[in-house]
Amino acid sequence: MEIGEEFEVDIIDMSPNGEGVAKIKGFPVFIKNAKANEHVKIRITNLISGCADAEVVP
Repeated sequence: MEIGEEFEVDIIDMSPNGEGVAKIKGFPVFIKNAKANEHVKIRITNLISGCADAEVVP
Protein backbone atom coordinates (compact mmCIF):
# COMPACT_ATOMS: atom_id res chain seq x y z
CA MET A 1 0.00 0.00 0.00
CA GLU A 2 1.33 3.43 -0.97
CA ILE A 3 0.21 7.04 -0.54
CA GLY A 4 -1.98 7.97 -3.52
CA GLU A 5 -3.04 4.38 -4.20
CA GLU A 6 -6.79 3.86 -4.69
CA PHE A 7 -9.01 1.00 -3.51
CA GLU A 8 -12.70 0.09 -3.36
CA VAL A 9 -13.63 -0.94 0.19
CA ASP A 10 -16.55 -1.69 2.48
CA ILE A 11 -16.76 0.39 5.65
CA ILE A 12 -16.99 -2.16 8.46
CA ASP A 13 -16.93 0.06 11.55
CA MET A 14 -16.65 3.63 12.83
CA SER A 15 -13.71 5.01 14.82
CA PRO A 16 -14.23 7.03 18.04
CA ASN A 17 -13.26 10.10 15.95
CA GLY A 18 -16.13 9.49 13.51
CA GLU A 19 -14.04 8.12 10.65
CA GLY A 20 -15.10 5.06 8.71
CA VAL A 21 -12.93 1.98 9.17
CA ALA A 22 -12.07 -0.53 6.45
CA LYS A 23 -9.41 -3.21 6.20
CA ILE A 24 -7.11 -3.84 3.27
CA LYS A 25 -5.23 -7.15 3.61
CA GLY A 26 -5.86 -6.97 7.38
CA PHE A 27 -4.45 -3.43 7.57
CA PRO A 28 -6.89 -0.94 9.20
CA VAL A 29 -7.65 2.17 7.14
CA PHE A 30 -9.39 5.23 8.63
CA ILE A 31 -11.49 7.11 6.08
CA LYS A 32 -12.77 10.67 6.51
CA ASN A 33 -16.42 11.31 5.54
CA ALA A 34 -17.30 7.61 5.27
CA LYS A 35 -20.16 5.89 7.09
CA ALA A 36 -20.63 2.32 8.32
CA ASN A 37 -21.87 -0.17 5.71
CA GLU A 38 -20.96 2.06 2.74
CA HIS A 39 -19.00 0.76 -0.26
CA VAL A 40 -16.62 3.54 -1.34
CA LYS A 41 -13.60 4.26 -3.50
CA ILE A 42 -10.74 5.66 -1.41
CA ARG A 43 -7.29 7.18 -1.85
CA ILE A 44 -4.56 6.57 0.74
CA THR A 45 -3.38 9.90 2.18
CA ASN A 46 -1.07 8.86 5.02
CA LEU A 47 0.69 5.71 6.19
CA ILE A 48 1.30 5.25 9.90
CA SER A 49 2.87 2.28 11.64
CA GLY A 50 0.14 -0.37 11.62
CA CYS A 51 -2.60 1.68 9.89
CA ALA A 52 -3.41 4.23 7.18
CA ASP A 53 -5.56 7.31 6.60
CA ALA A 54 -7.61 7.79 3.44
CA GLU A 55 -10.18 10.02 1.77
CA VAL A 56 -13.23 9.18 -0.30
CA VAL A 57 -12.69 9.64 -4.04
CA PRO A 58 -15.75 11.15 -5.75
